[in-house]
Amino acid sequence: MVSTFTEKGAIKVALEVLENIGCNAARESLDKETLIDSTYGDIMEVKTSGASAQTAQQDKLKYEGVEASHAMAETDLREMEKYKTIIKNVAREKEIAAALIAAIISRSCRGGRALKEGRGRYDEQCFGLMQIHEVHEPKGSWNSVDASETMAEEDAERMEKYRSKINSVGRRYDIDPALIAAIISRESRAGNALTNGWGDYSPARGKYNAWGLMQVDVNPQGGGHTAEGAWDSEEHLCQATEILVDFIEVIRDKFPGWSTEEQLKGGIAAYNMGDRSVEDKDVDQKTTGRDYSNDVVARAQWYKNNENY
Repeated sequence: MVSTFTEKGAIKVALEVLENIGCNAARESLDKETLIDSTYGDIMEVKTSGASAQTAQQDKLKYEGVEASHAMAETDLREMEKYKTIIKNVAREKEIAAALIAAIISRSCRGGRALKEGRGRYDEQCFGLMQIHEVHEPKGSWNSVDASETMAEEDAERMEKYRSKINSVGRRYDIDPALIAAIISRESRAGNALTNGWGDYSPARGKYNAWGLMQVDVNPQGGGHTAEGAWDSEEHLCQATEILVDFIEVIRDKFPGWSTEEQLKGGIAAYNMGDRSVEDKDVDQKTTGRDYSNDVVARAQWYKNNENY
């Protein structure tokens, strides 16, 4: 009891109590405002020269050093948001800076984008977000349904204010509202990961690539869409859902022998990376984090089962 309710243990207990009594907004506020002390030194006081020119070439940057490290970390920020709660939980348990864990994930696998089925793209002997070598007998899955459900639940309270719009758009396009909610959760954490409605900042372009709750791709080199409506409007949700429906229909035509559910999953993957990225039933081979459709489906199932979407 003494060790549990010491200063270091108090925050974890407080978060658990707030969650158990349903005070999710208070829990989220406390979690955001609380810095995690490390017993291994202050990461902000460590001197650094930043990334080398060779490392900076990963993003084709024309500069190196701390500026390059910051740019690459910012590029990975959207993917890192998915693991924020897990990172902070581990940081509290191990008494190490959450930012350091996030930095290693960014460096090791670019927030999961550089992995193939959890393995390093160029070093299959390493596994997971922090690339543990197989001699250490890695434990757990690198990205699981539990993680998807946790993130869906974290976004549930914010999602509630969009419920009527989500249901309206779902009826209009004959798309399960739970799927729309799941994409909102994955793409923008129900708006929490956006900056004035914008997301997916590109250092190379100096601009944001996507707009709104469902992150409509406005990059001329990507989807090239013109954003419609306010970032949290029904007009925006209609535009994004129409894009999703179009991709589902394209996948149906492309793979007529697939089941309806397989075609749906392929359409979800195509919403993320385009229909050309879907080559076979392993639809997440080229999606962001190599898990986009699987993550979205898991979140949709959680919203269906727990929030009655």
